[in-house]
Amino acid sequence: MQQRVLISKGVKCAGAQGEAEVGFTRSKREFRKCRIAETCLKRLVKILLVILLQRWYGTRKCHIVISATLLIEVNMNITIIKNKILGSLDPEIIERLQLRSLRLPSGHQIEDPGEPIDQLIFIEKGIGSMTTTYGDGFQVEMGLFGYESVMGASALIGTRRSIHKVYMRMSGYGFSCRIDTAISEFARFGRFHDVVLQYIQALLIQACQSAGCNAHHTVSQRLSRWLLLWDDRSDNPILPLTHEYPAGMLGSNRSTVSLAAEHLQNEGLIQYSRGKIVIRDRPGLEKYSCECYRIVMDHLDDDLEAVQS
Repeated sequence: MQQRVLISKGVKCAGAQGEAEVGFTRSKREFRKCRIAETCLKRLVKILLVILLQRWYGTRKCHIVISATLLIEVNMNITIIKNKILGSLDPEIIERLQLRSLRLPSGHQIEDPGEPIDQLIFIEKGIGSMTTTYGDGFQVEMGLFGYESVMGASALIGTRRSIHKVYMRMSGYGFSCRIDTAISEFARFGRFHDVVLQYIQALLIQACQSAGCNAHHTVSQRLSRWLLLWDDRSDNPILPLTHEYPAGMLGSNRSTVSLAAEHLQNEGLIQYSRGKIVIRDRPGLEKYSCECYRIVMDHLDDDLEAVQS
């Protein structure tokens, strides 16, 4: 009887070596079957949660995308990662990136011109800004970062030192990854490599479109575009903005932006007071905005859809 118990556990026993080896092989095969069943169960749970969240919150404004981002541990603790870059990666890639959670307060400096880029940052909540800074201190915004982004990605394609100022405009939180760890994963030329390149392309299009927009469209149209981009990345209907900030980001002076904001308010599109702006009519604001907003968002949506497929 004792031999039977030991054999069923896959333990080799004196006097019954052949029978024990068969039991050991069977044990390994059953273990693999259990692992496969466990993997299938985890994937089923992921799919069900995606369906439920989409039904509850919708797929656009919710900003919650789950693919491989339900990291289900042995004890069944579930962490939902909102960042869409991380959301397109398999769990083993996320594990290799050795992510660390961090708080991202407003004003937190991510990159400084001329300084080395030492980490990637994946925003879960909050809004970051990338600006070109001139010798007299004047800044023009070239891009916004939110739940769809990874900051510091240019270091993966050869940039040693940052040429832009990157900082948090709206406080939040996210994950960081050491740049040497990210470079090692990028060099595998796998999923992470492809996703990052697609995002860099989307960021380049956003910067180029912003440059053309600032030169060609009216301040009211540019302000509309900028407010829409900000609103897309915020889960708060009240945008904490003073006139000084969008003025600097749009390359205009405060009085010009104040007139533009007053015009949008008179049209019933926004409401602003004491450093707070509320979008009252988003469809109307999209219609009033220039085509640059739709070009940027359509391309970003296509890229995000591609990386998640």
